[in-house]
Amino acid sequence: MEKLNVISLIGELQDVHGFRQRHWEGTFADYIELVQQNPKVARTAYQRLYDMIVSYGTEEYTHNREGLVHYKFFDDPFDNGRDAVYGLDPALFQLVQAFESAARHGSFVAAAGELHLTPSAISHRVRSLERQLGVVLFTRHARRIELTDHGRAYMPSVRHAFDELAASTAGLFGFVRPVRRLTARVPISYAVTVVAPRLHEFKQEHPDIELRLVSAIWADALAAQDVDLDVRFGAGNWAGHQAELLHRETATAVWAPAFDTGSGDDDSDSDVLATLARHPRAHVLGMENLWFQLLQPTPAGLTSADVTVDTSLAAIELACSGGFSALVPTRFVSRHLADGRLRTAAGCTVTMSEAHYLVHPSSRTALGTEATLFADWLRTLAE
Repeated sequence: MEKLNVISLIGELQDVHGFRQRHWEGTFADYIELVQQNPKVARTAYQRLYDMIVSYGTEEYTHNREGLVHYKFFDDPFDNGRDAVYGLDPALFQLVQAFESAARHGSFVAAAGELHLTPSAISHRVRSLERQLGVVLFTRHARRIELTDHGRAYMPSVRHAFDELAASTAGLFGFVRPVRRLTARVPISYAVTVVAPRLHEFKQEHPDIELRLVSAIWADALAAQDVDLDVRFGAGNWAGHQAELLHRETATAVWAPAFDTGSGDDDSDSDVLATLARHPRAHVLGMENLWFQLLQPTPAGLTSADVTVDTSLAAIELACSGGFSALVPTRFVSRHLADGRLRTAAGCTVTMSEAHYLVHPSSRTALGTEATLFADWLRTLAE
């Protein structure tokens, strides 16, 4: 038997040429010469990774008029798709997202509220996913949906995929955005004087809701599809929208302790009102009729000493300065009256014909879960 030469066997197994290519050594001049011969040598690790992905081919397609690219590398061409990665294409991701939300809520309506879509859009996406998978995922009832056996089997994998995505986001970027989000638009004066002082109460009750509070003076500052909950002040009539009464309002004349009305504690209501009519007043644009309503029959027109502002918040600040009285929604100055920053008197309150409303487009059948929770909380502020 021929004697086994271990050294020769090891030598035969070694790839000296490949080793030298992977562990190149030389001078900088040698490296420049290599780059000139083959510029790809200078590509970064990220570029090389991209080259690897693209080398397996791509497919271009259009979804919602947007051109997208599908990379075949993620189909797992190495093992017949056993470890293929799904969900990278927006189309498939949206379908699976609709299924996951509907399954979690047990309702297409609730899923629509969470994903800012219509219930019919959610239903359409789920049916598209069912066609792609070739199975029925939900049993549709008159007022509810129920997962089928296939749906129940699919749900854990989908939930795990979303959890993995959240974990990856946290690992890469150091945070995980809350799954529950809410954008609420409210008039600026209402936001500052009513919502902000007690907003911590809502956050304590619902810490998992990421709240975006947008204060817009003009109602059309944001598109309807960008707002989950809209609070507006007015008569309750907005074209293309449904309005639900939130708070009825009164308006109260207020002034700072330093504001010299020249009236005493024993003055009658009419004396106080007559004194206010003679002194500088702050008028809120769109609410000028309130002074006429309060001071009648005393003339209540604008004088050169008066100031007109475009928000109740500005009028309140003018009153706090001591130079003006202001007639603003009572709700906005309740804290100022309670802590003594502002004063009022009997007979200085009038009923307002306008009120605060919860408003949403007529095309939206219902508020989302988070918007409903916030609306319910806003109603408690009237108590």
